Amino acid sequence: MSQQMEELIAVAKKAGCEVRQEEPMSRHTTFRIGGPAEVFVVVPGEEALQKLLVCSKKLEIPVLVIGNGSNMLVSDHGIDGLVIALGEGFKKVRRTEKGIIAGAAASVLSACSFAQKES
Repeated sequence: MSQQMEELIAVAKKAGCEVRQEEPMSRHTTFRIGGPAEVFVVVPGEEALQKLLVCSKKLEIPVLVIGNGSNMLVSDHGIDGLVIALGEGFKKVRRTEKGIIAGAAASVLSACSFAQKES
């Protein structure tokens, strides 16, 4: 593993992220296919996400951000670089003045259920 990736992993852990190496993407896609992500990180909220994005840009590490893994196909060869999965802080669904806002990791079911309850 490169020095840059080790530095990125240290930043992720310090930010409270869950970090896994060589994580099978088949565990994170609706179609249950895909090879390993070099480094897979679950970010709990916006602050951790921002830290990782700044660090990965500085270290020139490629990044893929995913929500629920819906409508996603991953090669059996996997993904080089960093895969960021949006965690609990991105699953919220709420009502605002302009309508209903669903986080990027909210499931379609949870968004639809909330919308139905809110009429």
